[in-house]
Amino acid sequence: MAEVILSAVIFETFISVMLIIVFILILMKYIQRKKKPVLYLLLTFASFSLASLSSALGRWLGYFLGNEIVAYTDIGNMSAFLLLAVSNCFVIAFVEIVFANKGVDFVLAFIGINGIAIGMSIEAIIYWFSDTSFGLLAKKFYIMILLALISLVTYIIISVYAFKEAKMNTEKLPKTGFNLIAIYGICVSILFVSFALDSVMASLGKGYSPFYYIGWSFALAGVFLGYLGYIMPGWLKKFIQKRS
Repeated sequence: MAEVILSAVIFETFISVMLIIVFILILMKYIQRKKKPVLYLLLTFASFSLASLSSALGRWLGYFLGNEIVAYTDIGNMSAFLLLAVSNCFVIAFVEIVFANKGVDFVLAFIGINGIAIGMSIEAIIYWFSDTSFGLLAKKFYIMILLALISLVTYIIISVYAFKEAKMNTEKLPKTGFNLIAIYGICVSILFVSFALDSVMASLGKGYSPFYYIGWSFALAGVFLGYLGYIMPGWLKKFIQKRS
């Protein structure tokens, strides 16, 4: 079945709106202080927001126009995979400039690895234009598996570095910030594992598994925590200082 259920449309639209709000908050912060780490965070969340929006638009089109003859959800999902793979490149750039300081080779290696997932996603999108009927996601589910593995390594790296920095800090504000960034990495890791499991379910003809909803929920929680951890808005600083 290629039926798009209304609950999925509404849920993903809500996630998209919330991610866009977080992106706008970071954009405002970047305008105030144009620093490279904020820029890479901004580009990471921009890719995330566009991925969610692309997927949501595919579901809206599938729900209102039908999804059997022209599978809008498939093209929406593949576009989302592409954008999520791109976001990994910005994550590694953020890790390099904030934590690792290992040089350009560190970043280029991960960009190259992510390039495989990006290339596969582009190929799948091109293929969709020759066969727009429902079923592309099931045929190309291995792209999500690869993307999940690459992303898992990427976000485990940011979590390890952030937890390490948190342990080295005795001051409450930076310690909390680094811990939030680490939890952000864990949440997004769960997102990709959930998407991989959902893709496997889709390949078996079982769409909209619980993993789909779990994945996007952790994406929203992770992005918000990542924003709080690095940007540290004034209200959060006051809350932490009162509790210390």
